[in-house]
Amino acid sequence: MLRGLVADEIEITAADKDLHSGMFGNAARNPNQVLAEIIASLRAPDGSVTLPGFYDDVAEISPELKAQWAGLGFDEKAFLGSVNLATPAGEQSRSVLEMLWARPTCEINGMIGGYTGDGFKTVIPSKASAKISFRLVSGMQPDKIRAAFRAHVEKMLPPDCTVKFTPMATPRHHRPRRRRIPAPGA
Repeated sequence: MLRGLVADEIEITAADKDLHSGMFGNAARNPNQVLAEIIASLRAPDGSVTLPGFYDDVAEISPELKAQWAGLGFDEKAFLGSVNLATPAGEQSRSVLEMLWARPTCEINGMIGGYTGDGFKTVIPSKASAKISFRLVSGMQPDKIRAAFRAHVEKMLPPDCTVKFTPMATPRHHRPRRRRIPAPGA
């Protein structure tokens, strides 16, 4: 199964220019910190996504389908071990196959802010940004998820900060698409 996709880039801005931390540290908002707090708030300790209404349109899989998946002989430890990991990071009450095939996700795909070159500079950046994506399952409405995400970010925005949203991806439809695999020799 494939999941649909909604993605936004968010850019948090505070001061109108980068600041020296010796002159403005503690006094000026740091967009890196604001962005980190927003990103950290997107998931609960149990791996679930915290956006209000995120799971409202997500159907549970049937017991029959769960039984079929259990019979596949999928080895969660080997799957994660193949990329040098050991612990599933998604919803802790779900199997890895459920996480991969039947549950929506929230992923942080990139972050940047402040000085990232060689060496060290004590800069409080004026801007910080992140690219965040949501994989959607059948029944979820992309516009609803994007609106919930944006409302969540705006609610967390402290004084002296603004946010700019840039849509990165929106599916034309939100049903998982199945690829047609040609028969051997075709």
